[in-house]
Amino acid sequence: MEKGKVQRRWKDETGVGITKIRVGGKNSRWCAIGSQSGIVTVYDRLSSSTKPIGTLEQLVTSISSLEFNHDGQILCIASRGKKDSLRLVHLPSCKVFQNWPNSGTPLGKVTSVKFSPNSEMLAIGNEAGKARLWRLNHY
Repeated sequence: MEKGKVQRRWKDETGVGITKIRVGGKNSRWCAIGSQSGIVTVYDRLSSSTKPIGTLEQLVTSISSLEFNHDGQILCIASRGKKDSLRLVHLPSCKVFQNWPNSGTPLGKVTSVKFSPNSEMLAIGNEAGKARLWRLNHY
């Protein structure tokens, strides 16, 4: 990458005010952009298209956390603006996992998320000062 040279440009029209940007996956393929309105837009950085591969509208408050797992197959999105506002998203399909978290998952107002290096675990911290570690059975 040349110093000071723009590599890609997108005009993200789905959200109001960008709050988080995260790049992840093999060869940094995915670019996720979170907004104040709770919308997350996902782009394929390696594609010639400037259109998003997915627009996620499951959250309604400002995006405060975006995190890719080690191989870029899962994107974790979260907002601290509302209790239990966290979703896991499969890539490249941009489909939200429906089985977790569910209404009984005690997340609170999420402030931080991080996958373990091999994605076996997902750590989630919240405003109440609690940190929980969840095992992801797929990995």
